[in-house]
Amino acid sequence: MRLRNRFLLLTSLIFLGFMLVVFILARQMLDDLNQGWGRQFAERQVQADKNRTLVPLINEIALARKMAADPDIIAFALDEANPAARRRGMDAMERYRTLFSDHSDFAAIAKSGDYYFADSADKSRNGDVRYVLGRNNPNDRWFYATLKDGREY
Repeated sequence: MRLRNRFLLLTSLIFLGFMLVVFILARQMLDDLNQGWGRQFAERQVQADKNRTLVPLINEIALARKMAADPDIIAFALDEANPAARRRGMDAMERYRTLFSDHSDFAAIAKSGDYYFADSADKSRNGDVRYVLGRNNPNDRWFYATLKDGREY
């Protein structure tokens, strides 16, 4: 074999070896890049899903807190027997009910145990007590346990 042919064969083998190394490294880099992009996409998707799920819940909680702090509802809770306070309290609760996503609300008065509830099926809130909570009733323990717990909900 002539020197020229040997040189071309050696050069070709070196070139093919170099191409194989470049191919393997490029493939590894692309795999790493794809995994990184996939991870970023998954993280962003999870964050978007979390926000889409939590934002309505956070809005409902904020609305419930605003309702609980309404002066007309507080005045009604402090003096249920007062017809004017009762009417203003019921009117305020009705305004809030329409703002909740399921168009329902409830109020439970710790002092009397009276439980008021209205949902979208109620055409007008008449102020009737739906239920009276009892401290000794096992079904109502959740309410009194929540009050005793003292945590903000």
